[in-house]
Amino acid sequence: MNTARKSLMLSMSCLLLAACASTGDTAQARSSGWERDEGYISAVERVAKINGAQVHWVNPPYRRKDD
Repeated sequence: MNTARKSLMLSMSCLLLAACASTGDTAQARSSGWERDEGYISAVERVAKINGAQVHWVNPPYRRKDD
């Protein structure tokens, strides 16, 4: 019984952490005066392409919007 309870608590903790990780920070960043730094992204991808590498953005860079 104790093992089943520990397994349940571990499973619930994992689900909770997964839910927190997908709350949509990018949507919040877009609405709060931030935008993707497309200039920096394209520069990094251009250099990577020249060197034969691929870039996969996990957390793309953001910069403040110019009002």
